[in-house]
Amino acid sequence: MVGSAALASLGGGDDYELCFTAAASQRDAVLAAAQAAATAVTRIGSIDAAPGLRLHDADNNPLNLQLASFDHFRST
Repeated sequence: MVGSAALASLGGGDDYELCFTAAASQRDAVLAAAQAAATAVTRIGSIDAAPGLRLHDADNNPLNLQLASFDHFRST
C-alpha cells in the first residue's frame, strides 16, 4: 500500500534534486565524487531496454499508480 506522502513525492509539487544516470560499473566513482563534494546520492532505480516506467515499492512489489500531476516520464 502506498501512503499519501509517497504519492505526493511521486506526483505532486516541484522537485529541485538532480536526477542522473550512471553505468553500474561507475557506482564507486559516483560515490567517491559525492563524498568529495559532500553531497548525498541515492540510487533510486535502474534503466533497462524495456520501454516505459515501472514503479516498485521498498519490497519490490509493482505499483500501479495513476499520477494526476505532470508526468515527466510520459512519452508523447
